Amino acid sequence: IAYSNDDEDAIMRDFRRYAENCQRELADFERRYNSARYPGKQIVLNGKKYMQDILAIDNVTLFFKNVPQKMDDLLDFAEDYEPIKKFFEGEQVKIFDKALTVLANFDAGKTYIVDANIESTAKQIRDIIRAEKPYNNIYKLPGLIDGYHLAYSVLLDEKAKPVRAAIEDARKRVFDYIDGKHCKQELCNKYVNEFEELRTKAESCNNLAELKGIPVEADELRDRCLNEIDSREYAILKEIAEKQAKENEKGGEPVPDTPKPVIKKRKNISIKSINSSVSWQLESEADVKKYVAELEKKLMQTLEEDTIINIQF
Repeated sequence: IAYSNDDEDAIMRDFRRYAENCQRELADFERRYNSARYPGKQIVLNGKKYMQDILAIDNVTLFFKNVPQKMDDLLDFAEDYEPIKKFFEGEQVKIFDKALTVLANFDAGKTYIVDANIESTAKQIRDIIRAEKPYNNIYKLPGLIDGYHLAYSVLLDEKAKPVRAAIEDARKRVFDYIDGKHCKQELCNKYVNEFEELRTKAESCNNLAELKGIPVEADELRDRCLNEIDSREYAILKEIAEKQAKENEKGGEPVPDTPKPVIKKRKNISIKSINSSVSWQLESEADVKKYVAELEKKLMQTLEEDTIINIQF
């Protein structure tokens, strides 16, 4: 700042005003680091300390004695701070945020990603955003991000095919099962909507890890629907039987010694809930007998009186 006189009070006052403005700006930037791993955090913290030290001096004599001694540090800070200020106040931070979103997407599903192009692109993005001073390379990120999205979309569509098939298989089992039953009209529309919601979820999913979990949801929805069908059908048939029994009594039937038919409940259980082992290792006849015995024991534990157990594979 140029002055036409040696007004030391004015110089100190203007310098302190600049330091106060800079301190507020640095505090705003510091808060940004709570939400993401942005570059330049240590420089911002150092600058905040410099401003605090300056503002702690309110004596003119001490000011002109101490501030010149800090000038080299302040000039270094100003040089390092300029690209950080441009980063937060311009478009770079928005691009950086998109890159962070891409990496979060990649990391969430990397177990299922076997694609050299996607892996290479993610590495290039990561190398830029993890650099101590990435500012001169941030211009490369939009192209890398677009390339990642294109390759990931192709992979996602390929991985979605068996997921769609799993949903359709679960849906077919439910609607084949409910066909011809008394409760079909009551429950059918509900199941149409639930399977449509799951299908829409699969079509709109942009995360491989979440996509991989949808077949499990399809199985659980299938089993829940089947159990609900059986429960409702049992209630309806029981109501019909009781109504018929009353009508027969009015007409002098049934014959006293004739037993009433037992209406059995139905219960659907996934084989995965019975056999949680991911694999069996067989080396001998004894191994076969061991696994079969364990499976038999678990199957026996599922039995319930007057209940038909349907095992879903």
